[in-house]
Amino acid sequence: MKRFLGHISLASLVFLFVLLVACGHDKSSTPKEDVLPEYENMQELNAQKCGMSRFNQKAYVKNKGKVYECDGSKWVESYIQTRPDSCRSCEFGEYIDVRDGKTYKTVVIGRQVWMAENLNYETENSYCYNDSLEYCDKYGRLYTWAPRYSLCPPGLHVPDTTEWLTLFSAIGESPLWWMTYAGTKLKSQKGWKDDGGGSDAYGFSALPAGSRYEDGSYHGLGEYSTFWTSREYQNIWAWVMGFKYNEDYTSCLSFAEKTTGRSVRCVQ
Repeated sequence: MKRFLGHISLASLVFLFVLLVACGHDKSSTPKEDVLPEYENMQELNAQKCGMSRFNQKAYVKNKGKVYECDGSKWVESYIQTRPDSCRSCEFGEYIDVRDGKTYKTVVIGRQVWMAENLNYETENSYCYNDSLEYCDKYGRLYTWAPRYSLCPPGLHVPDTTEWLTLFSAIGESPLWWMTYAGTKLKSQKGWKDDGGGSDAYGFSALPAGSRYEDGSYHGLGEYSTFWTSREYQNIWAWVMGFKYNEDYTSCLSFAEKTTGRSVRCVQ
């Protein structure tokens, strides 16, 4: 270090000090990674030819939900995936459930206001994973199916399938559920098996809460999450929206037996 400093003039040291004070230690300044160029898909990124002139430059690919960097010849997934602010333009708020006083984080996505965490209001037919309260604190409760306005706090409701598809459209994904890459953008960054989380680019933060079977057994913590919709399917099933750790680029709209325990996200 002394040898290095010996070749730097006093004026240069003063300049470096001013630069550090002005940029490096200003908490209000925007981190470099927060202004990454963004591309819709890999085709758009690959159109930006990766050569030595772009060595170590990074870019964010939306439909992958990942950061890529140029290794001097091609674009590869960056070793560091966590962005300083995974939701740069999100509008967060709070909602107090008057029934028990719990406060929930909310987020505006498009024209919808969603809970940004799972419902954790105790009802007769709700459960904590493995019957342990610590899981309810983190993942919310697992509920058997109930009609649209019977679970959520006043002013909110269980979304129907069309409201989920509206959410997909708002984040730039196809409203056709079998073609969407919404899972990558809506999953939380951490907590998923084998680092199978998403970018959480819109602050939705879907967590892998697992589910409860009719026989009282629990499955899937860390691997998947399924959210009830208000739409019934025949008499014993209802539609659910699901996310899986090993399906980074998809979300799944299917149905489940009403007597099983699933997570609930409320929407305004």
